Amino acid sequence: MKTLELKEFKATMTDGNGEVQEALVSYKDLIQGALNYIPRDQFGQSVGLSPDDMRLRIRVLDKLDNGEKTVTLDDEDVKVIFECVNAQKFIRVDKGLVEYSDYIQELYASEGE
Repeated sequence: MKTLELKEFKATMTDGNGEVQEALVSYKDLIQGALNYIPRDQFGQSVGLSPDDMRLRIRVLDKLDNGEKTVTLDDEDVKVIFECVNAQKFIRVDKGLVEYSDYIQELYASEGE
């Protein structure tokens, strides 16, 4: 079993009027977005998900909804998160996003407790 800490970080961005805005970004929201993303092929067409893949993702999504700041996951859950986060793409450069990705990679590579 591994423990996922649902951290948060501040991201700074400039809005359409040129004003700097700060937003609090949570690992939980980022992971949920990754789990809900439907993979695409090289031509941008959705390749869909099998029912088994959906079940795995739904199981992890349910665990994330526990209302806690930490989530206990088995190795299969961590692998699902890692694969989805590893495929995640972003439209901006942000140190917090790199740290999030690194954290998930380290969790995946770590030994279970």
